[in-house]
Amino acid sequence: MPATEDSQRSAELDGAKVFMVFARAFRSADAYLQARVTSRGLYVADFAVLEALLHKGALTVAVIAEKVGMGESSIVPSVDRLEPLGFVRRRRARSENRIAPAARTASRLRSS
Repeated sequence: MPATEDSQRSAELDGAKVFMVFARAFRSADAYLQARVTSRGLYVADFAVLEALLHKGALTVAVIAEKVGMGESSIVPSVDRLEPLGFVRRRRARSENRIAPAARTASRLRSS
């Protein structure tokens, strides 16, 4: 095999090794996140809602769904779970009764 083919094959193998390292790291981080979130009685979708509200402030369910890449049908139950736990509160918009922006509550997050 010529030298250029050897170096190309070596680069491909190095790329595959890097991919495998990142894939293992992702699986490990995902497992850790899942364990931490579920140990608190929450679901990963709940965590995604809280993260969106942390970074963007009060949002409607439709906007939260768009930001986290999930359907509204997944976000509504999350907000329903988080509200009685004190993690979020809903405020009715004056313009339209159906839209209820959710906002995280700082006091509950600090005590967790």
